[in-house]
Amino acid sequence: MATYQGKSVELNKVTRIAKNESEYGAKTYKVYVQDGKKIKKITFGNITTFYKYSKKEKEQLDAFRKRIGMSRKLIAGR
Repeated sequence: MATYQGKSVELNKVTRIAKNESEYGAKTYKVYVQDGKKIKKITFGNITTFYKYSKKEKEQLDAFRKRIGMSRKLIAGR
């Protein structure tokens, strides 16, 4: 265990960023590491890759893609 900004944290253990944390929405995971005598927090991961569309949103997207003549394969493979 180490201390980071007054909190006791576990080193080298990857955890998910909670909704109540300030980095939520920008990154997905965090890990605390020791660099010399300092403890650093590393954040990584793209939150948008984990976003799941609701059924209504999928239907709306499909209707939009059909209107503009774009298939799902074209968008997913960009």
